[in-house]
Amino acid sequence: REMAGNLAGELLRTIEMSPHDFRWWVERGKALERAGRTEEAERHLQRAVELAPRYSSPRWHLGNFYLRSARLDKSLEHFAVAARADAQYREEIFALIDDFFGNPQVEFAKIVGDDPDLLVTLSKYHAVRGRFTESLSAWNRLSALDKKRLEIFGMEIVQITYDRKGFLTASKILRDLGRETVTPGRLEDGGFEQNFRDAGEVFFGWRFSTRDRVDVRADGRSSREGKRSLRISFDGTVQEFLGNASQIVVVQPGSRYRLSYWLRGEGIRSAGPPRIQVIDLSANESLVNGPAVKGSFDWTRQILEFKVPSGVEGVLLTLNRESCGADCPIYGLLWLDGLAVEEIK
Repeated sequence: REMAGNLAGELLRTIEMSPHDFRWWVERGKALERAGRTEEAERHLQRAVELAPRYSSPRWHLGNFYLRSARLDKSLEHFAVAARADAQYREEIFALIDDFFGNPQVEFAKIVGDDPDLLVTLSKYHAVRGRFTESLSAWNRLSALDKKRLEIFGMEIVQITYDRKGFLTASKILRDLGRETVTPGRLEDGGFEQNFRDAGEVFFGWRFSTRDRVDVRADGRSSREGKRSLRISFDGTVQEFLGNASQIVVVQPGSRYRLSYWLRGEGIRSAGPPRIQVIDLSANESLVNGPAVKGSFDWTRQILEFKVPSGVEGVLLTLNRESCGADCPIYGLLWLDGLAVEEIK
């Protein structure tokens, strides 16, 4: 306290030389508070606000002073101005509201209002904390024009929610931004009619990978539906996990779904044959496995049913293989077409 008092004395001389610079009033107010002279501290911080009423810094410091003094309504009044004036304070103010206020959602609304820049920051703030419903609610309050203007922030929220498996929120924002036309409970491009995109550009569409001695490509000469199918050629690969064709399907937690697909095989042989698998991404556990695919056969339809666990918003549909240990090769040609997912009501 003695050091703070000495600093306050030095700052008084600075204020006398530059009485209209709000920064010195802020600094002396902070020093006075540390010295235990709270009434004087409040007057100095208030004077700083009077000198620069639209600046974020004096509002931020006075808001924190009132927060430490347990005068929450007064702190919120100044935090609202600071948040609107300067982006650097927004997420920290939201965190303070979370920590000190009994009903944060009400206080967030007071701070944010209808300001689009604050709404998108609040959406990101909730996304980082895994509050996907609240994140989407804030995002949905933006107009279509503001969503487009703030697209770079929207894509940040998409990446955050996607990485945290908040797939419903991520898919909705992608639709709003025109990046991907994702519909919950539906598999995208089940007939492989669209041009393949680089895996790094895809969130919910097909991801394809060609690994050692495995070739994956669209085939316009053999299809069950439409003009193309997906052909996968195995030439002795020993990869235990294939994953050469996979897609995250957005689903409703707790719902039941039916997956249907067509297969055609030519000379498929292995102790660990390929199969379709649906994986719960939250637990990384299989929800259902299709039958093993062996030999040569014409187009054959398969139907699988699975139930999504509570809290799970996305499942991974992938081509995998049965386990057969290391150095277990696989040979042959496999075609896939007409994949579809539908909810079982």
